[in-house]
Amino acid sequence: MRELTPLSQAEFRELTFDVIGEIFAIRNAMGRFFDEGVYQAAVVKRLDEVLTEVQVRVTFGDFCKLYPD
Repeated sequence: MRELTPLSQAEFRELTFDVIGEIFAIRNAMGRFFDEGVYQAAVVKRLDEVLTEVQVRVTFGDFCKLYPD
């Protein structure tokens, strides 16, 4: 599996904007009554090199937790 690298706030903002745009386009095309897995599969098909269900480390000061744990 490919190693993930941290993003700057600007990079994260741009990526989030692009992904949410695709999600809305998929929802508009497919409707809103499908299971989450159907939408997730559609996102994987539309976006290059997308990873799903990745582990994320959240840190703030001394707090650190991995999601999902």
